[in-house]
Amino acid sequence: MAQKLISNSKRDKLLTKCESLILQGTESPTDISDTLNISFNTAKTYIRLIKERWADSTNTDELQAKRKELIRKTEEIVKEAWKLRNSSKNTLEAVGALRTALMAIERLEKLQGLDSLPLPIEKSAELQVFEYAQEIIALPKEEKEKALNTIRKKISRAYKQC
Repeated sequence: MAQKLISNSKRDKLLTKCESLILQGTESPTDISDTLNISFNTAKTYIRLIKERWADSTNTDELQAKRKELIRKTEEIVKEAWKLRNSSKNTLEAVGALRTALMAIERLEKLQGLDSLPLPIEKSAELQVFEYAQEIIALPKEEKEKALNTIRKKISRAYKQC
């Protein structure tokens, strides 16, 4: 099978478009190959080249400036998507605008590093009471009586206020 050779200028344009797609959140070689009308393997190669280029960039100030610019652009996309949603003529347009907004918000989370933060797990009131009760049960008898008396007083005060 003969391979098509492309000029360096066309390759550079395709690499620039590929980089733009990656910055917009499209990282799938399949999606990039479909969008740019290139082969899957070429898309994988372009992704690898772009990521290597980014890794070789040693100027962190330049990278931070680029990240801030991407955040600004992504925020603009979110605003425009909401405007489109509000002015949509039908449900299909509204859904498309909301999908665009959601994808942009997810991209913002990645750019800002919010997607890698652990979420605090909130305990239900019942679980908190159960854990507290387990702590009281483990106390020595005298301290257990003091804790239970304190709880009884707080409960009776709460009922009197009702």
